[in-house]
Amino acid sequence: MGYLAAQGAILAIGIVIGIAVFLLLLWLQRTSVGFWVIGGLLTLVYAAAAGLLACLLTEKDLVWGWVTFGIVFLVIGGLHLHARDN
Repeated sequence: MGYLAAQGAILAIGIVIGIAVFLLLLWLQRTSVGFWVIGGLLTLVYAAAAGLLACLLTEKDLVWGWVTFGIVFLVIGGLHLHARDN
């Protein structure tokens, strides 16, 4: 098997794994426990990304990073609570 064929096979396997993970998360999102697991993890990821961005944009001021993390965590967490109620 040539180099390009091997690269194509790796790409195809990656696409299949990506679709499988997407479908698994979609199914899990529709369960009660899965909603809270995925929602909680995504809330942490969003808050961490926003806190890191704030920290980097303010020349590594940790106060801005942690305050932004806390505010984003509360807002996104509240949005997840609101979404589950609807």
